[in-house]
Amino acid sequence: MHGEKIEKPIAPLSYFSPQFRMPVLSLLFPPLPIVDYSPQSGRLVLDIAETNLACIKLNTLQETLIAALAFHQAAWFKTSYTVQQIRAGFQLLLNGTHLHFHCFRDATDLQVGSRIRLAVKFHGLSFLINSSGGWGGQCRLQHRVVGLIRMS
Repeated sequence: MHGEKIEKPIAPLSYFSPQFRMPVLSLLFPPLPIVDYSPQSGRLVLDIAETNLACIKLNTLQETLIAALAFHQAAWFKTSYTVQQIRAGFQLLLNGTHLHFHCFRDATDLQVGSRIRLAVKFHGLSFLINSSGGWGGQCRLQHRVVGLIRMS
């Protein structure tokens, strides 16, 4: 229904290992070139191609989250989507060599081709619950840009 608020529960994202615990996941990215920026929507696209290791790690994180969703979905949502369906409904942070963020900071002077460095805090996975109250297979990695440095 138009105008109806749809619930978006968030599953917190953290990292735990035998050596240490990180209850909040934050990343500081190296200087990266801007591919696209829309001040109206806050959509920011960066090219991460020159940092191959970061591409591999972020892609591994996304695929791990998709696999965890596929494994736990029956218990969490009573659904039975395929891994391919979950991947199709997952709003990718890293798509190819492009990083996609929402940046609602006062950043109207960002120019395509200029380089910036971002600090990003990841809150968790946000699940879009449809109007019938069930999970429709759509989700995204909820984040906030907490710092932005323009490189000269």
